[in-house]
Parts: sequence; C-alpha cells; structure tokens
Amino acid sequence: MKKYILHGLMCAALLGGQSLQAAQAATTSSLAERVEQLGEMKYLKVVNGKMVKRNGLLAVQLEVKNSQNSNQQLYYRFRWLDDAGFVVGGEEAWKPLKFIGLQKQIIDTVAPVQSAVDFRLEVNSPENSGAK
Repeated sequence: MKKYILHGLMCAALLGGQSLQAAQAATTSSLAERVEQLGEMKYLKVVNGKMVKRNGLLAVQLEVKNSQNSNQQLYYRFRWLDDAGFVVGGEEAWKPLKFIGLQKQIIDTVAPVQSAVDFRLEVNSPENSGAK
C-alpha cells in the first residue's frame, strides 16, 4: 500500500512539473540515484533536474556543470523505465557533449514511449579516474 501511495505522490508532482528534488520528497529515488557514472567523474556533475509528463510522454531536463577551468567531454545516454522498473523504448546510442571551462549545459530530452515513467542517465567522461 505504501508503494502505491509513494508512486501516486510522485506522479502528482511530475504532472505538476515540479523539480526532481520536490518529487523525491515523496519517494526514495533521488537525482543521484538516477545518474549512473561509469567511473568516478571528477569535473562534470549533474547538479539539477526536472521531469514532467507532456502529451503522455516523460520529458526530462538535466543541468550538468563543468567545475574545471579546462574543456571537458561528456558522453551520455538515457535508459527509460516503466512503472515496474523494466527498461522500455530500446537502447539509446551514446551522445557527446562538449563543455568549455566552468560551463553549465542543459540536457533536454523526451522518452520515446508513453510507458516510460522514470529514467536512468548513464554518463562517462575521458577525465574519469576509472575508480569507483
């Protein structure tokens, strides 16, 4: 019963267009839990995020910050999850994103299928140390 109440609260927050942080107040899933780093990323961090349902599709907007003065390269892809936690919509290709020193950029995307209610963002950067 608790699971359904938490799911309903998160859906209500999502439909209202609130930030991920506001939606997480009602659930245990946080922005940090949605980002899967392949290695320890030293300089690039996902610092903020929002998600909302629009026309039946999950829209996600994430802000990534380069904390270094030098240019950095990021590779990312999304995995879309249904309400049972299963991957839906197929596997995405890796996408590159270049950051100049101290730059913030927005990753803005929409789920490919209506059954997607959550996501995982996989990220990798050549500046990774390779250690977890």
